[in-house]
Amino acid sequence: MKHQLESRLTEVLSCLSSRCMESPTIQFQPVPLQGSKAASKKASGSSCPPPAFLLNAEAPILQETFQHNGMIPTLCSDYVIQWSGPNIRDAVYQSMMEWQRINHFPGSTELTRKDRLWMHFAQMAKSYGKGCFDFVPETYVLPDQFDSFLTCYQRSRCTWIVKPNASSRGRGIFLLSDLSELPLDETVVVSRYIDDPLLIQGFKFDLRVYVLVTSYDPLKAYIYREGLTRFASAPYSTKGEHIQDAFRHLTNYSINKNSESFVENSDMRADNVGHKWSLSALNKHLRCVGVDVNLMWARINDLIVKTLLSVEPSISSRTRQVTGSRENCFELYGFDVLVDNDLKPWLLEVNLSPSMQAESPLDWQIKSSLLADTFNIVGVCSNERPAPKPNDRMRASYSQPWKAAASPKKEDFPVDETHAPLVLNVLSDANLKMLAKAVGERSRCRNFVPLYPTRAAVKRYGIITEARAQQLAVPRMGPLTGANRCVSQSQMLASMLYGPFPRRSAIEVRNVGAPLEVSSQILDENLAETPENRDTSPVSLVPDLDSVLQASSPISFKDCPGPPSSPSPCPRWWILR
Repeated sequence: MKHQLESRLTEVLSCLSSRCMESPTIQFQPVPLQGSKAASKKASGSSCPPPAFLLNAEAPILQETFQHNGMIPTLCSDYVIQWSGPNIRDAVYQSMMEWQRINHFPGSTELTRKDRLWMHFAQMAKSYGKGCFDFVPETYVLPDQFDSFLTCYQRSRCTWIVKPNASSRGRGIFLLSDLSELPLDETVVVSRYIDDPLLIQGFKFDLRVYVLVTSYDPLKAYIYREGLTRFASAPYSTKGEHIQDAFRHLTNYSINKNSESFVENSDMRADNVGHKWSLSALNKHLRCVGVDVNLMWARINDLIVKTLLSVEPSISSRTRQVTGSRENCFELYGFDVLVDNDLKPWLLEVNLSPSMQAESPLDWQIKSSLLADTFNIVGVCSNERPAPKPNDRMRASYSQPWKAAASPKKEDFPVDETHAPLVLNVLSDANLKMLAKAVGERSRCRNFVPLYPTRAAVKRYGIITEARAQQLAVPRMGPLTGANRCVSQSQMLASMLYGPFPRRSAIEVRNVGAPLEVSSQILDENLAETPENRDTSPVSLVPDLDSVLQASSPISFKDCPGPPSSPSPCPRWWILR
């Protein structure tokens, strides 16, 4: 697979020729637990200074990752990558060069603010059916929807959980026992409480799943193979006297670390010890007790892709308005997911800036690998690059295909309807660069699993992307069928990554503002994915999600049993002292 990706990348770059000058990127390595002093990795004899990073966050592991890989800090605009908090001014995005990277998209709060995300879910459910977006508990935004909530509250006897609109780390969250507890002078989100969570040894837990988005225009997303399983520090109970006990109902580390019974992980090799496990340890345990782990992850995968697709139009539109290049931004999200007794995942929240604090060896191992793999996919430039030109922000080439999309191509290129590969030399430079970046990212996935676009995902969510493609591209003639079909950029990416090897038209014509046109058959024949380009280190243990996307009906079971009394080939069991 890696060789095939390299061949395709070479083919795309040959079409761009001198119009695209690829810059060398830094090959990041994780920082060892014991730490390491910064040492320049600059090639011998190079006259270039070390690349600089701008860090506006308090996270030692971030600074050590940059310095361990030969970078130096800066407070100026000469950085190659900036890692900041969520409040970034538009002027920062507008001043960035094409080779610079920043860890946020404009408008990402559409995904991470609970009220905004619920609004997007409601719109998607209205368009595509409630059953497609039933992974979020029934939710009301107060005080705006107080009357609707009151009606539901009075006729139902379920438990409700109250969350501040824009908080994190469990701050301000509580289970509602009386209406008088509602703070009506601020915006809060009230959701139906999931009272039948999957338990391990009687303890509630949730998953912190790391998702990397490198583009919303088009959507490109990856899920990390490793993450965290966070346990409540007291046994789960819904009895009246326990309803306000945060240590039983909330799994946030920042809350449970204050419990007297909390057990911290002290050995990275023992990732199933204490109240925080790795996802690998969770997967091993669930397999041992007969849980279909592939099915669980297929459903989590589905949840994440639908969540990203629900906010894609808003964030991509905002990004086009503000940034100079589609390559500037990336985002590492923390999806918090709860799994119930029927193996159904529920989205609790999406964290815009997931904590990069590493207070235990397990945290350090997972997050240092996560950061290194993130920066490798994003492509952080070294200083060995062409000198920047005044117009290298590429705003024109970024926005031109969208502004010119209403001007159809006049040339008609012959297409083989039964087996048509992607024709490269009729695409704009902007689209060729998009393809080159996507293929390059896919070759550097390491411990990230592609979420979107993949072969199955493009087909599964086609009803969503097709509708949006029609709003952004105009077919040359007739409906969206046959050789004249205008497809979404996601379909173009899927064709490039999985379809027949791309080719060139015999007619060497380029139309920078042309709509995206390929045959409707390009997705029919796909390259088989292989593990050749995947890291097989111990953190690569989350299943391949694309192969199990079309999951079977859910299985039902109650709480996982305790450890067996007789010897078992299972891995060592958890320890919750």
